[in-house]
Amino acid sequence: MNKLLPPPALSIAGLIITFILIMITIPDYEDKEILKNGKIVNVLIEKAPDYCEKKSSRDILVVFFKHKGKTHTRNVSEKWCEKIKRGEILLMKSNNDESEFVFTWETEGKQNTEIGSGVLLTLFGLFFIYKGYSDKNKKK
Repeated sequence: MNKLLPPPALSIAGLIITFILIMITIPDYEDKEILKNGKIVNVLIEKAPDYCEKKSSRDILVVFFKHKGKTHTRNVSEKWCEKIKRGEILLMKSNNDESEFVFTWETEGKQNTEIGSGVLLTLFGLFFIYKGYSDKNKKK
């Protein structure tokens, strides 16, 4: 018997962890596919961040760009922020329907690490679900 949490709480915690991590991991997988199989497109930078140094870890540097008349956004790292200027034409990779965009300098290695972490933590959540159900069945 688990002394920390009762079996239903373990199962619920596992479901919540698994759901959240799946929702976080799916965009990383989509970005990886765009990097691998996407086509290169030209975009026009409409607005670049005013400053490129994050004052806190919660700060987000966002670039607004236009492609085929539609405005899109993408977060950018501090490392590349200073290279992006308003009014500049930039090459990005896009999916087939040109609805998602990835900077060409983003690497698959980073995406693989994020996806791997998401999968491992999802397995951890599934273990909680299994443990909760198995403890519940032992009580019966």
